[in-house]
Amino acid sequence: MSELLQAVSEWLGDFDNSAGSYERRIARNALEIVRREHALGGEAQARAGERLRMLLGREGAAAELETALATAIREGRIAYHDPRLRDHLRRWALDCLAIDQPHYIHGLKS
Repeated sequence: MSELLQAVSEWLGDFDNSAGSYERRIARNALEIVRREHALGGEAQARAGERLRMLLGREGAAAELETALATAIREGRIAYHDPRLRDHLRRWALDCLAIDQPHYIHGLKS
C-alpha cells in the first residue's frame, strides 16, 4: 500500500496541468484502492487468519499460515477440492475484490 501511495504522491507532485483525464482517473482509482484497503483490509486479514487457523488446526502469523497452507496443499494433506479450502479461497477472493475492484463482486456473493 505504501508503494501505491508513494507512486500517486510522486505523480501528483509532478502535476503540471498537462495530465489528461485518463491519468487523473488512474490517480483517483489508486487513492480509492488505498482508502478501501485502509477501511476493509484489517478485517479481511483477520477473517482470513481465522479461517486459516481453523483449516490448518494451528496458530501462527498470517504469512506463516499462508505458507503452511501452500505446503499442505502441495504435499496432499489438504486436497484442492476440500470444501473448507474452497470456502476459504472464495471468501478471500471476495474480500480482495471488495478492496481492489468492488464493482466486480456485485452478484458474486450468492
